[in-house]
Amino acid sequence: MTAHVAESTITVELDGQVRVVRRTTDVPVRNVKANKPREVSDVV
Repeated sequence: MTAHVAESTITVELDGQVRVVRRTTDVPVRNVKANKPREVSDVV
């Protein structure tokens, strides 16, 4: 998967298909890496 972030759109390329999604905010994108899944601790 590849994502291209522009001022008003995000273009996602996956398995030869391209999808353009309109951004819902004009705040700059700051995170380059995706978030890691959080581990859940055992609750007793």
